[in-house]
Amino acid sequence: MKGYSVTSAEVFGKLEISIWKHAARLVQALPETWPSATTVSEALYESMTGKPIAAPRQLRCHELACAVAHRLGEEYSGVAHGGSFVLVDGKYGPVDHSWIEWQTHPSGYRRILDVYAVGRLPMVQLIDAQPLLQHQGLPYVRSDKKRDDFRAADVERLLAFWKEHYL
Repeated sequence: MKGYSVTSAEVFGKLEISIWKHAARLVQALPETWPSATTVSEALYESMTGKPIAAPRQLRCHELACAVAHRLGEEYSGVAHGGSFVLVDGKYGPVDHSWIEWQTHPSGYRRILDVYAVGRLPMVQLIDAQPLLQHQGLPYVRSDKKRDDFRAADVERLLAFWKEHYL
C-alpha cells in the first residue's frame, strides 16, 4: 500500500519523492561498517597487509548527511530553492544529529531529508517540516554552533565510493 504522502501531490511532489528515493539508494549502497584508515598511507597498509589499523567504525549521521547533500547538490543543481541542499547540525530529541534541508521553490514548504533517522525506520526519511514548525514539540532542533568533530576524510571516501561503485 502506498500512503497518502506518496499518492497525493498535496504533500510531496514527484521531484521530492525522486530525491528521497535517490538518497535512499545512495545510503543502501554503502557497507555496514566503514574502513578504519583515515589517511592514504593507512589505507595502503591495510590493503597490503589485510590488517586493519583500528577496528572498523560506524558512519556517523553528520558525515553521511554531508556527503549525501553534496551528491544531491551535484545531481539536482538548480532544483533546491536558494541553490543547495543545506546540512543542518542540531538535535533530534536529546540526540546530537545532522540532517539535510531544502525547498523546491520560494513558496514551497521546507523539507527535511534525514538520511540516518534516529530510532525510526526506514533509515532515510523525507519529512514535511512545515507542520512541525507550527508546533513547539519540534523533534528537529537546529544548533547555533557547528560541530567541531567533523571527519572530512569520511566524506571524501563516501563520495569516492559512490563514484566508483554506485553511478
